[in-house]
Amino acid sequence: DRPEIFLTFLINGKNPKSTVAPATRDFDFKVDVHNPLDKPVEVTLRRTKGFDMITEFEKKAAIPAGTSITVELK
Repeated sequence: DRPEIFLTFLINGKNPKSTVAPATRDFDFKVDVHNPLDKPVEVTLRRTKGFDMITEFEKKAAIPAGTSITVELK
C-alpha cells in the first residue's frame, strides 16, 4: 500500500500464436516498479487475490530514490 510507487505490468509473449489466458505459461510476466521519491523505499510485491495468470508470488525489493526496477513474476 504505497500510492506513491508506480507499477507497469509487462507481458512478453513467447509464442506469437498464443492468446493471454489464465491457463497458459506461454508468456513472461514482469512488473516495472518506479520510485519517484527522493529517498529509497522497500516494497513487497505479491499477487493479488483473483489474479490467476501467475502462481503465488511474493518478493521484497529495495528501490533506490528516483529509479525503477524490473521484477519477473513467476
